[in-house]
Amino acid sequence: MDALVLGSVTLYNEATWGVVKVPVDNETREPVMASRTTQVEKDGKMVSVQENYVADYNVTHERSVIPQTYRIEAEVGVVVKMVDTQTGEIVWVGSDTEEGPMFKQPRNIPRYNHESPSQSLADQRQAAPLKRNLPSRQTVI
Repeated sequence: MDALVLGSVTLYNEATWGVVKVPVDNETREPVMASRTTQVEKDGKMVSVQENYVADYNVTHERSVIPQTYRIEAEVGVVVKMVDTQTGEIVWVGSDTEEGPMFKQPRNIPRYNHESPSQSLADQRQAAPLKRNLPSRQTVI
């Protein structure tokens, strides 16, 4: 084996959601109609004309509470390094953090705990399964 890839989870937050109640104010304005009669001159004669107009408004204020669902996306962060098995030199280091609707821990990928450089790969395979959410431990992938 020429190199080991070691990594650890630096951040893991599952997607969550919740419901908040949002107050909504609503104002309704209904016109109050009235009529008036006016005298106008038409063809040299005075004529009474009745017209309708908006005299006022009936204003109604209502407050309602509407439930609104919010969602916080999942986050996962990892840091990975490749180490030369002969020299112990770090060949490559990378890290990334992602957000998305959901991240689930894969069950079909073998994972091994890496506790010390002297621990053999065979010993690591016999170690207890990796415990979730322990960013201080490193994982050989």
